[in-house]
Amino acid sequence: MNWKRSFVAVLLCIIGITIFIFIINKETHVKSQEHSFEEMVWDRANIVTLNLQVTPGMLEQSYDLYLDLKHTIQIRKDMMLMDMEIITPNKEERIATYKIWYKNNEGKFKGVPHENIFDLKQVLRKNFSFTQEGEWIFKLQQRSEFQYLKGIKSIQLVAIPSEKAIAEEQEEQK
Repeated sequence: MNWKRSFVAVLLCIIGITIFIFIINKETHVKSQEHSFEEMVWDRANIVTLNLQVTPGMLEQSYDLYLDLKHTIQIRKDMMLMDMEIITPNKEERIATYKIWYKNNEGKFKGVPHENIFDLKQVLRKNFSFTQEGEWIFKLQQRSEFQYLKGIKSIQLVAIPSEKAIAEEQEEQK
């Protein structure tokens, strides 16, 4: 009879630890809301606003910011220019321009293909630190040579703790 109680106690501990790890890992990938484009066209005048809610626990570490871009083969060029304006909770503003590469050096589309859609994750900022809790606003604007960029299905901003991002990259290279 005692072994049954011990077994149940060990099983409950394992379940508790598993739930705890699941909760912690759920918070390691912080995502903004996803923005989908009507008719898969990103008009240059369409400034996309994505929000990230920063909690006090996020102030203690640095993050790598990724753009999660879903696109089709309708894109005419190898890359797009994109402006990203960051507005902090106290309304401080920062702006930078990024090159988003759709294709690799061999001219093949980058990203994981799912039917006719490619899921491309591109690093925007490494070791980014959130300095305040609250809502951070990210405004994205495509700045390519075309007024209308065809083939963009959706975009999303993802923040991953920097140490975890490095470990994942090392694992992928094996």
